[in-house]
Amino acid sequence: MAPRVFSTDGLLGPLRGFTLAAAAMLFAVAGACGGTGDVALSGDVTTGTAPLRVVFSNLSEGGDRFTWDFGDGTTQTTFDPVQTILHEFTEAGVHTVTLTAGEPGNLGGVAAQAIRLDAACAAG
Repeated sequence: MAPRVFSTDGLLGPLRGFTLAAAAMLFAVAGACGGTGDVALSGDVTTGTAPLRVVFSNLSEGGDRFTWDFGDGTTQTTFDPVQTILHEFTEAGVHTVTLTAGEPGNLGGVAAQAIRLDAACAAG
């Protein structure tokens, strides 16, 4: 039986039960189809209370087209690998942010990061 992905901090909840090989494909499918280099991203925070502003850095090597999917229904396309993106999450839950290098039909790689937002406590 293949090893499974489990998380002690809860951030990988959406990946629970995936094999390690499948999780690796979700988090780092780098250098495929023409090789744009390694695709990587980093957020300055990974947990917080909604609303939460996160500054993401594109740490990819090479490539000239990047599509960000913030896991909350919004996307953004950029054309510079050395760039930071500010995104505000407003809904509680776990959002899987993906960064895809390349274009549909000629993908260079994919990287992902989970962001967990807790609901804001009511004042009172």
